[in-house]
Amino acid sequence: MDQDPRYKELVENLTQKTKTGKLKWEPTVSDNTFVASIFGEYSLTLEADNYIYLTLRDAYDREIFRVGNHQIIELTELFEIAREQALKVNETVDKLLEKLKVM
Repeated sequence: MDQDPRYKELVENLTQKTKTGKLKWEPTVSDNTFVASIFGEYSLTLEADNYIYLTLRDAYDREIFRVGNHQIIELTELFEIAREQALKVNETVDKLLEKLKVM
């Protein structure tokens, strides 16, 4: 079965919205899993294991679709941006740099 080309378009849109801060990702108890809610109607999960997967679920927690970066290479960029945002990587590095200045 061929991959729906709209999935790639969706990943590209999610990446752009994440870069601009319009889509907010949150950490979970799993180190490499991040979640975002869209319009209170859908949830997105990004998780990394051997591959990076994006899962879309509806308001009833039913899986609508799941794709991996072996199918859509652009998921790798989305995962990295979402991870940095959810874990507040830039803010943490900035704080550490400030503390090291006064050490």
